[in-house]
Amino acid sequence: MKVLMVTDHFHPDMSSGGRLWTELAAELVDETCHVHVLTGHSRYNTDAVAPAREEHKGIRIRRLNVPAAKRRGLISRALNELLFSMAAFLATMRVQRPDVILSLSSPPFLPPFMALASRLRRVPFVYVNYDIFPDVAVAMGLLKPGTPVVWTFERALRFALRHATRVVVIGRCMEDVVRAKLGRSRTPIDVIHNWSDSSKFYPVPRDVNPFFDRQPALRNAFVVQYSGNMGRFQDFDSILAAAERLKDETTVRFVLVGDGARRDWITDEVERRNLTNVEVLPFQPQAALNESLNAADVSLVTLERGAEGLGVPSKFYPILAVGKPVIALMQPHGEVARTVAAHATGVVVGQGDVDGLCVAILGLAADREKTLQMGLRARQLFLERFDKHVAIEEYRRALARAVAGG
Repeated sequence: MKVLMVTDHFHPDMSSGGRLWTELAAELVDETCHVHVLTGHSRYNTDAVAPAREEHKGIRIRRLNVPAAKRRGLISRALNELLFSMAAFLATMRVQRPDVILSLSSPPFLPPFMALASRLRRVPFVYVNYDIFPDVAVAMGLLKPGTPVVWTFERALRFALRHATRVVVIGRCMEDVVRAKLGRSRTPIDVIHNWSDSSKFYPVPRDVNPFFDRQPALRNAFVVQYSGNMGRFQDFDSILAAAERLKDETTVRFVLVGDGARRDWITDEVERRNLTNVEVLPFQPQAALNESLNAADVSLVTLERGAEGLGVPSKFYPILAVGKPVIALMQPHGEVARTVAAHATGVVVGQGDVDGLCVAILGLAADREKTLQMGLRARQLFLERFDKHVAIEEYRRALARAVAGG
């Protein structure tokens, strides 16, 4: 099988999508499967400069020469993403004919171009949704509902969904949204969760975790941790409000790890409110991430209200891998909330429910045995359902079905 993967984030890009798709491509490569990747020159959280053509772990990579956005504004970024999508379409039309095209939902201009290339070349197209556009942009306040731009994007993305051979979604809540968009279309949908790697993420006992050598003040605390993107899609207002209410609980400490659009606002709020029980730490390199995640007693996974079904936080899976209970700060129908509730691996609290969040934190801090058992169940659930090899086999089956059906 010759698989053509098209994505703007790939090795050596250190975004979550870049890491996941690099792992997926590397695991797909064997004597029966050849993978060719069309990507860009993204350098997210890395200083590595990659060549235009490269072979990496058996994957043939071609990086398209698309000018980088000169400004950080929305229009500049959108133009850059459009240029990448057009370049990817032209390259897809010219490469040796693959057996199947595998493409991400990001950038949002890409799926319609890949659906068109699929039809013109008569090649099956598997459309993988990591987020739902334009809904996600509307929810973030970047686009206004009912505008011509939103209408155009909606029609373009529905074209891609309805002309895909198969659609992959990363959560049941997202499946509900996609089915509504498909309407009467019979495009098959596969729910394939994101994953983590049990060889890279695993429990580390607190007394031998080097993280606490770097942060000794946290060694004896009950650590409530958020780790990941500090963007517009997370309910940091509730987290900081809970931290403010629990300032006098000397055993409870909040640790916020990562980077993103709201990081400066978070650090400003921590200083303004004099939150001495909050530590804001920088993005952790891969080599230190297992230690960092293991420093938590309980981990926070959060979405802003209305974001459920538009994406699933990939941070959830390495948290399960290291065996930590989760407070899912979101509505109950979100994928993470469903999983936490069904398997008793944590607590679900609605956005804005600061009282509920404080009760959950204090309850877990007071009952360490209950917290430990939740963590043990989280690790077991991960090994059974969310370890890397499980997802890879599901992708193999989806690609095989697409080729057979296409």
